[in-house]
Amino acid sequence: MLLVDAMKGECDVYAVCTNDSDLTMPLRLVRDELGRNVGLLSPMQPKRASNELKQTQPILHRQITPAQLAAAQLPDELTDSHGVIRRPSEWARNSEGSALAEPSNQ
Repeated sequence: MLLVDAMKGECDVYAVCTNDSDLTMPLRLVRDELGRNVGLLSPMQPKRASNELKQTQPILHRQITPAQLAAAQLPDELTDSHGVIRRPSEWARNSEGSALAEPSNQ
């Protein structure tokens, strides 16, 4: 959706929260071919952040700590006027242990 959203040109900055270097090319396309500003939110410790992603020259780059990432998550279950909404079990906050646990690749 990053490329589709960038083609529409409805934002000032197209930011992703990732450490997946597979997004290097899409970020470069958004910046170089579409002339849009890109931002990078790295959910890793600075020394573990993807160098390939950092080389996309984002106009903003911020480190996100595991605690900040956990605090930004919705609960596993929400209730509204239509009923209960549940996060898929494989996405559950405790699917890899505590919600405050370090990412599994650290």
